[in-house]
Amino acid sequence: MFIKDIIRRIKIIGHVLTRCDVPNNFAQWFLYAIARGHPFDGWKTRLSRYMREWFPTLSLKGLWGGKWVLTFDPGDITHMVIFEELVINRTWNLDLVPFEPDLIIDVGAHIGIFASLAGVRFRQARVICIEPDQANLIWLRHNLKMNLVTARVIEGAAGDSDGRIFFEPGLSYGGRVVEKEISDRPTLEVANISLRRIILEENPKCLLLKIDIEGAEELVLPTILEVLSPPCFLFLETHGGNDSYQRIANICKAVGFQLTLTRSHGNMRECYAIMPQK
Repeated sequence: MFIKDIIRRIKIIGHVLTRCDVPNNFAQWFLYAIARGHPFDGWKTRLSRYMREWFPTLSLKGLWGGKWVLTFDPGDITHMVIFEELVINRTWNLDLVPFEPDLIIDVGAHIGIFASLAGVRFRQARVICIEPDQANLIWLRHNLKMNLVTARVIEGAAGDSDGRIFFEPGLSYGGRVVEKEISDRPTLEVANISLRRIILEENPKCLLLKIDIEGAEELVLPTILEVLSPPCFLFLETHGGNDSYQRIANICKAVGFQLTLTRSHGNMRECYAIMPQK
């Protein structure tokens, strides 16, 4: 088992370092590769404690010749998992967007990985981030600032109407909206934000929309589809297995979206959808 673990970690390091396109940032990428297999959380091993003390944060430059940078916690595995998905594996590849958006909305913005990537790639676009988790909001604002992305950050959870709702913090990417009376974990009352209202107020001509809201997409998507107009590009993660994905796919196709499934893992399905200009 020990040898297998070493081999696994060497493979992680090799895979990560082949994606580093900024030579003077190589050391930070190397440290990320180590942390990805052995988080610097400060308590599991002596190595973890030392690395936590020496490297409490990492800043990785990458994509487009180092024009983008992300600062994150190498002790938080969820920060690194999302970085791996979006930057190393390019799960949501901005090269697929066939137009220059005038508005980018990141729903479930987490620590700002997608919002800052898209904001750097499409500098002329307005950016709106919706995120309910207070810990994530600190990192989100920092990463937007580091990339000189001016964004409107809305503290709350996207929903089908405006109001108040209960939010259960989990891992940084696993918080979710819940019914307080059936939750057996601590919850917070947060703002419920009508995504439909935001889109109508902003009235975009070319919208790039990312939605990753831990299962609430089946509630939110039906309320906005009729107010979306071409061209529109959607990155989406669903959380209810094949049945949920098919329901969402059907209602998206009904209004003119062309969907492509990019990854399936567990109950989650990642896809992108294009509503082309008519």
